[in-house]
Amino acid sequence: MKKFSLLAAVSILLINSLTFLMGVSTVSAAEASRIQIDVSPVEISLLLVPGKTYDGEFNITNRSTDTFDFQVAANSFFVKNLTYETTFDEEITFSQIVRWITFDEENFYNIKPDEKQTITYHIKVPEDAPGGGQYAVLFAIVSSETINESVNIKTNSRVGMKMYVKVAGETRNNGQIKSMIQDGFYSKAPINSVAQIENTGNIDFNSNHEYVVKSLFGRELFRDSTIYRIMPDTTREINMIWEGTPYFGIFRVRNRITFLGETKYDQEKIVIIAPIWLIIVAVIVLLLLIGLMCFLVLLIIKKIRHRKTYKKQKNNLHI
Repeated sequence: MKKFSLLAAVSILLINSLTFLMGVSTVSAAEASRIQIDVSPVEISLLLVPGKTYDGEFNITNRSTDTFDFQVAANSFFVKNLTYETTFDEEITFSQIVRWITFDEENFYNIKPDEKQTITYHIKVPEDAPGGGQYAVLFAIVSSETINESVNIKTNSRVGMKMYVKVAGETRNNGQIKSMIQDGFYSKAPINSVAQIENTGNIDFNSNHEYVVKSLFGRELFRDSTIYRIMPDTTREINMIWEGTPYFGIFRVRNRITFLGETKYDQEKIVIIAPIWLIIVAVIVLLLLIGLMCFLVLLIIKKIRHRKTYKKQKNNLHI
C-alpha cells in the first residue's frame, strides 16, 4: 500500500506540473498570435542638415481582429560582429539621433482591427551635430497582459522602421576588402566564397557581390548578385553560396565585388569538388593503371630482347 500511495503521489505531482507548463505555453502562444501589426515603410534614408528640423511619418496597420493600445519609441540601431548581429540598446557615436527625435504630444495610441494609423515624428538636428551616419529605429510596441488560472502572462510585440541618416558636414566615404577567400578544392558541397568588407569611413555604403559559376567549357550554371549595406567603422563577412552544387565536378567560379563606384575585386578561379572516397578510388585506379602500363612496357622490352637474342643465335648458326 505504501508503494502504491507513493506512486500515486508522484503521478499526481507530475500531472499537475505538466498541466501548469502546458497552460503557460498555451496562453503565451495564443496571446502572441493575437497581436499582428505591420509598419510601412520598413526603412528610410535621409539627408539632414545641422540646425534644421525634419518632419516625417510612418504607418502602423492592425492586421488582427482585436483592438490594441500601442506605444511609439525611438531606439538606437546598429550592428556588431562580422555577422552583423543587430543591436537596439547600445548608444554609440552613430546613434545620437535618438536624442533628436520626438513624437506628437502623446506617444500612446489605440488602433482598431484593419485600421491604419499615421504616426508623425520630428527630428531636430543640433547645430553642432557631427557629420556622417546616424542610425535609429522607430518602434511601435504592443503590450498585452492575460491572467489565466493564477498564471500572469505578459507579451510584447513590436515592429519598427529603420532609419539610415546622413548628416551633412565632414563625411568620410572609405572602404576596402579586408580578405577574400575562394578555395580551389572542396571535398563536399556547397561551393562558396567568403569576403570581409571593411568600412573605414563614417557613413554607410552598399557593396555589390556577384557570384557566377560556369562549367569548365563556359556554360553558366549559377548566378547570384546581391547588395549588402556596410555600416561605418565595421567589418562585414559576406558568404556567397551555390546551394545547388553537385557532388562532383570541375567549374570556373568568378567573384566580382563593387563598392564606392569601383570594382574592387574581379577574379575567376578553377574549382574542383570531389568526395574523399572518390579521390581515394581514383588514386587506386591510377596506381593500377600505372602498374599495368609498367608491366606491359617490361613485357614488350622482354619480347624485344628475346627477339634480338633469337636473331643473334640464328646468325651464329649460319656462320
